[in-house]
Amino acid sequence: MSSSNNRNLCIVSSRQGAYSLSIDGIPLHSVYDPLREAEKTAAALSSQTEAVIVVENGLGYLPLQIAEQFPKADILMIVPDSSVYTVLRQQYPELMTNFPKNIRILTPFSEATLSLFLSDHPSSNTALLIPPPVEKLFPSICTRIRALANYRRQIENTNSATLKKYGKRFSQNIKRTLPLFCAMPRTVMELKNRAIGRPTAVIGAGPTLDDHIDEVKNCRSDLILLAVDTAASVLQKHGITPDFVVTGDPQFYNAMHLFFFNAKGITLIAPLSTYFLNIRKPWREILFYASRFPGETAAAEKYHVPFLGSGGTVAATAVEAARLMNPKTVFLIGIDLGYPDGKTHAKGSFFEEKALFSGDRLNPAETQSDALLRSPLKSEAKDGNGAPILSDQRMDLYRRWFAEYAKECIRIDFRGSRIDGMTVKSRLFE
Repeated sequence: MSSSNNRNLCIVSSRQGAYSLSIDGIPLHSVYDPLREAEKTAAALSSQTEAVIVVENGLGYLPLQIAEQFPKADILMIVPDSSVYTVLRQQYPELMTNFPKNIRILTPFSEATLSLFLSDHPSSNTALLIPPPVEKLFPSICTRIRALANYRRQIENTNSATLKKYGKRFSQNIKRTLPLFCAMPRTVMELKNRAIGRPTAVIGAGPTLDDHIDEVKNCRSDLILLAVDTAASVLQKHGITPDFVVTGDPQFYNAMHLFFFNAKGITLIAPLSTYFLNIRKPWREILFYASRFPGETAAAEKYHVPFLGSGGTVAATAVEAARLMNPKTVFLIGIDLGYPDGKTHAKGSFFEEKALFSGDRLNPAETQSDALLRSPLKSEAKDGNGAPILSDQRMDLYRRWFAEYAKECIRIDFRGSRIDGMTVKSRLFE
């Protein structure tokens, strides 16, 4: 009997002779035949398995069996309680065998490391194994591991659906963009440290932007501004010139956000697949990045273009770009991830003006907005004050991405949907 961090460890011989471990009275292995138990679990995995995440705080039977059955698989062994692992290594070295090279041991648990592992392997060929006893002992960590794995799967499904629908457009855009990039191979890595010690604001075109336009204008000299393409024209109509414009979606309608935008003196941050109309404007410079869509990955690797995580929305890409600049603070303005007060976009945005322009007596602009608000994907979230706010399933996915960087950002306006762990303020510099 041993103890670690107030946990009671007990090792006994199973009926078949192999040792079994229990923690706080909960057996982590079969008390009859733990080796056979591990064999059966590993045998249930698909023959197409390329990577395995196994949560293990026992004697390592399961990861060892997986490594034997899948010698070419990349295995991440997550040990939630590192103190238990240390005690087992020190007091029972004969039980803790050396693990093969294709097993990486992660202890203590790190969300960043798990996220990198997930991004390196397609979710369709990645297995997640969390034995019930381990989940019972470490419920919060196991819940977080499942959430990260599900989030990655949703991102891949979204990318796959987008590629299926717009794959041809991706390829056409890349063919038109590559000659310009090859002539002037400049990437987002040039953003490094451009904002050291300075506050930076990422501006989206959510409805709450309307109430902060004047504040942004008054604080303009104190901020480095990154505007997502949907918000760029809104700012310019109010006499605000952003330092950077970030675009992402390769579709024609996305290019329309910048169709009447005055690009002189402004830096564009764009993917290799950006719509060709975007790069024809007189930007001060264009810094390229690559998205994770399969059609873009090959070109990025060939021409050494760095990736920016999209999180499913260009606003997330803008935050990634801002982080490269090493700013003092990253403010989020107009990134509502929901429909506060039943509104979808800020006044003056392309979407709002398109609805107004195309509306008529039988199909008014209000009807078009109402159709979006009544989408089959609609959902309900909570705003910064805990009140219900209308949202949709796509934005549910985006919120999970922003939560990964919650400690690095400050959200302006409580009416946007709540992002776990993120500080919210009513005003800039309050």
